[in-house]
Amino acid sequence: MRLVKVAYDVSQQKGELNTVLDGAYELLRESSVEGDIRCVQGALLECVEEWGCTLKHEAFEEEREWRITVFPVYDLGKSAYTQTMGFPPVRAYHPALRERRGRLLPYIVLRPKSGRFDIESITVGPSKTQSLEAKAVELLKESLDLSEVEVRCSDIPLQS
Repeated sequence: MRLVKVAYDVSQQKGELNTVLDGAYELLRESSVEGDIRCVQGALLECVEEWGCTLKHEAFEEEREWRITVFPVYDLGKSAYTQTMGFPPVRAYHPALRERRGRLLPYIVLRPKSGRFDIESITVGPSKTQSLEAKAVELLKESLDLSEVEVRCSDIPLQS
């Protein structure tokens, strides 16, 4: 689990990817053992997956978003067996699921050690029902005793 800052600038996004790819290339150039190459391959996959989670269109820059990224953890003891048998690796944990608009969405529940998140503001994104969603966030604020948190509505128009 990692906290990552979202990048909105295309040149920054490309630069970060180039850094990842250049590092992998250098490691591969220095490696001659197949095991080393597989390690670099796995590390490159992890880095590109995380990099992909940091991308967002520049129109959303006002959000100044940070994301908590969580990737599957596999049970390596079972993984070798299941891969030999032709099955995918076995996850060591499973996320919770919720339904939204006919789709199942995975999620995990986060609880800070202090008991509260330090939140300054919540921005309600573009939506056909943005004002209703903002009211729902206000109700949530009340129920969680977060009166100091500001609720904002994004100025970005909804593209439908």
